[in-house]
Amino acid sequence: MTVTLTPTTTVTPTPTTPVSTGPLDFAVPAELDRWQPLEDGEMEATIVLQITGGAPPYTVYHDASLVTTTWDSNPAITFQARGCSALVHTITVESADGQTARHDYWIPVPWCD
Repeated sequence: MTVTLTPTTTVTPTPTTPVSTGPLDFAVPAELDRWQPLEDGEMEATIVLQITGGAPPYTVYHDASLVTTTWDSNPAITFQARGCSALVHTITVESADGQTARHDYWIPVPWCD
């Protein structure tokens, strides 16, 4: 019995840089998308972002806290608020192609109108 060995080529995957769809940005929130009272007197508030450009996955921060890493260009940020002072925070989005967009926002609380 004769065994013939045939050399094989090993292919090592090459990491690729995500393809950008343009400058990363998102609309500065001007109002809450949803809110509801919680049992402890606080309110649960939600903002839905509208991310454009960059390359997914996107990493989203609300102030300095990580919210999510997602492939969705419309991620929700949910947080708790109390009282009638305006909501003043910072949102930062980082995209897989290395871009960063950061905006401060100011929203009057709708539950105190």
